[in-house]
Amino acid sequence: MAKRSTRELTHAEARFHALVYELKLLTLAFPHLKDAVDPEDLPIPFLLERGAARAAAKIEKAKAGKTKKKA
Repeated sequence: MAKRSTRELTHAEARFHALVYELKLLTLAFPHLKDAVDPEDLPIPFLLERGAARAAAKIEKAKAGKTKKKA
């Protein structure tokens, strides 16, 4: 493999730093999507389904805790 000249390397490094800078600008320009939606704005069926899944998980956890205490 042929060695690259220092000029090629510095050009590549300069391009890399320019791309990193551009990426930083883009991430500052667009806020995180999680912050873009208010949880109260979600559709009712989605909220009910999410609540049901949480309740089911709590019930399963409680059942698992009771079986461990009996043993």
